Amino acid sequence: MKYLFSSLAFVSICALTGCTQSEPAKTKTSTADTKVDTSTNTASTSTATADTPPKTGKVYTVAVDADFPPFTYLDQNGKPTGYDVDLINAIAKNANMNIQLIRKNWSEFPQALDKGQVDLWIAGISVSEERKPIIDYSEPYLTYNTGVLTKKDKKGMAINQTNLAEQRLIALQGTVDFDYAKTLVNKPENLKGISTTFLGMKEVLTNKADAFINNDRVLQYHVKQYPNYNFRVFDLDTKKSSAGSLGIAVKKGNTELVQKLNQGLASIKQDGTYAKINQQWFGVADQN
Repeated sequence: MKYLFSSLAFVSICALTGCTQSEPAKTKTSTADTKVDTSTNTASTSTATADTPPKTGKVYTVAVDADFPPFTYLDQNGKPTGYDVDLINAIAKNANMNIQLIRKNWSEFPQALDKGQVDLWIAGISVSEERKPIIDYSEPYLTYNTGVLTKKDKKGMAINQTNLAEQRLIALQGTVDFDYAKTLVNKPENLKGISTTFLGMKEVLTNKADAFINNDRVLQYHVKQYPNYNFRVFDLDTKKSSAGSLGIAVKKGNTELVQKLNQGLASIKQDGTYAKINQQWFGVADQN
């Protein structure tokens, strides 16, 4: 996967260390063909299929989020990109499906599925028992856990789960990871809420915090973008953390589509495509 950086390395360094307040734009080449209209908040469409899609047959509409990196977001040309976009393209190719990406707001989930406005939704959606009565899921395509981002060497010691309670922790306000982080600190003042992942990385880099608690997949992705900053990510005990899995959501009762998606997912796991996509986005070629 080729990433296209819109700024020089100096700008990237300054973005984390404080020379500028903006995060460097990071995009990658996309298989989308039609530019998404970003001038309004209305849903826009983009044809995004496998390299050699079927010439005929049903076109399955796929809802994606415009602002949820690394899973789904828009590149500098306004085209949908992200881990989920690469994944659904690979699944579609192996399941012999035509797909069309449609930009949707999260507030429309899951009503858009139920009303038939889209056929499936992929945007880092957690498999939830509470949602299963109203939607169906594919087999889980990715697991996640509560991760911890630190520097590789902090004051001559390695931060780990045993000494985490003594550290200055930060987490995204209003998330399950923030709630979990409350149980980790030995003093309430050792935990601070922040608003963005980028800010969390900056706080650790500039020694304003010792560790950043967040979704491990999100952390892996962002650390991969900054290989020279000496970050490391480790997972917490899955028995105590907010571990879970992601699935592709479809309208309740659409078992035929679920079977197609599961077939495509199994195929890309078998031929190595799945591992390559994970390696490209997260730096980890896992099979879960």
